[in-house]
Amino acid sequence: MAKESKFGRAIHLGKGAVMQTADGKSIATMGNEVARLYVLLNKGHHN
Repeated sequence: MAKESKFGRAIHLGKGAVMQTADGKSIATMGNEVARLYVLLNKGHHN
């Protein structure tokens, strides 16, 4: 799993790291999707 850093780059999250969604749910990370997020960020999909 990956997330956007405060600098706008895709960063790796370790397996089992917990992320919180906008609606308050918690999600445990499973895979590595840094490359997919990197492509989306380059296409202009930012928070």
